[in-house]
Amino acid sequence: MYITKKIAAEIEAAAPIEGKFPKEQLEILGKCGLMKAIIPEEYGGEGIGMLKNTAAFLNILKVIGTLDLSLGRIFEGHFNTLFIIALYGSEESKQYYFDKALKSEFFGVWNTDQFNDPVRMENKGNFHALKGKKIFCSGGRSIQNALISTFNGGVPQLLVVHLDDLDAGAEDTSSWNPMGMCSSVSTTINFDGYTLENIQLIGNPGDYFKEPYFNTGSVRFASVQLGGAFSMASSAISHLTSLGRHNDTIQKARIAQIAIALESGDQWIQKTGEIIDNKELEDNFKIHQANMLRCAILEICTEVMHLAERAVGLQGFMRSHKMEKLHRDLSVYLKQPGPDAALQRVGEWVFNEDLKYLSPEETV
Repeated sequence: MYITKKIAAEIEAAAPIEGKFPKEQLEILGKCGLMKAIIPEEYGGEGIGMLKNTAAFLNILKVIGTLDLSLGRIFEGHFNTLFIIALYGSEESKQYYFDKALKSEFFGVWNTDQFNDPVRMENKGNFHALKGKKIFCSGGRSIQNALISTFNGGVPQLLVVHLDDLDAGAEDTSSWNPMGMCSSVSTTINFDGYTLENIQLIGNPGDYFKEPYFNTGSVRFASVQLGGAFSMASSAISHLTSLGRHNDTIQKARIAQIAIALESGDQWIQKTGEIIDNKELEDNFKIHQANMLRCAILEICTEVMHLAERAVGLQGFMRSHKMEKLHRDLSVYLKQPGPDAALQRVGEWVFNEDLKYLSPEETV
């Protein structure tokens, strides 16, 4: 167990002022051994979540989400970077970057280009030069290493940028002014003039979109989201109990609906984690399961937010109430790209690949 009740209390107590990077909280995750545990075994870690013990790792992400969604977002991005390096990096790159992770450097994945100035890379012989901007860069220059993609010739090349080598003026913090998730500090970064060496290139062009790893990655942010829903539920229950309204018939019904929804979410991450780790299952089935989980968790979180807010009422939207920030953070974090496409792919898979899923042919 990494996040004990004592560690959880420390993480909550170390919450930064809203809008500030959760550095102290991340250091606590390091102190409890979790930052080391996610590094592959052959490079000094335990490899949890690295295509093994996935269900347990998704539950850890959920627990972190209950404590702080911005922290969950930063930690999930840190893991995603290490996961991609483990999949596609050269041996030299793996040794180099996992050693950095063991030395408590933070990582992140930044996907989104500024629409009119995407990041491009030019080969200069012994080194490469970048131009362009990324937006929604979680952690900004508070992390040390960012995995980004460049679309040269329409095919993405992954590479790691060492952020300490960027000028302070490369970061635009004014672009990040959301209603929630403020402490994920998802700024805009200008890479004009940045140069890198071959060791910073990760994998071959096109590796980023390889399946099943690209689409199944959504299960990690969905698990953090589910943690936010658990925290919303806890806030509502505490509120009702403190006011002596826990015996109200309607409130009992609302809390029952919340409990049923959250139990469903737990079942989704448990089953999906087991499916992802099962080497005998086809990749397409794993992608289908991940898409279903993502869609299910979005609906679960939305339902829990609605019920919790109905239970608490106007007081839950006061700045002094814990639910107010939870509402803002979860509302923003649920806005992940492509939810409609994921739902469409679920339906397409059922029609084309698994009609028996809805119409069993065998008699049982």
